[in-house]
Amino acid sequence: MSIPLVVLDVREDGTVTVTVDGKRLDPDPFAPPWRRSSFGQIIDRATNDRTTPARVEVREADGTTFTDIVAARRRRSRP
Repeated sequence: MSIPLVVLDVREDGTVTVTVDGKRLDPDPFAPPWRRSSFGQIIDRATNDRTTPARVEVREADGTTFTDIVAARRRRSRP
């Protein structure tokens, strides 16, 4: 099993284009465009509320790139 690749392309104005395994992930209808400050919301959507891990690549407008693995949250056992 491979983990999904989430790519965030950050533009100079701070807006972000997001793809998950090459397929575009848009904000909800009528919501404002993704922004850098939407990172947590983007990751939650891309990982189904962090139930699956993901490789995240952030590509900044200046050409720098940051890559990390976002782990899935541990599920709490029910008593």
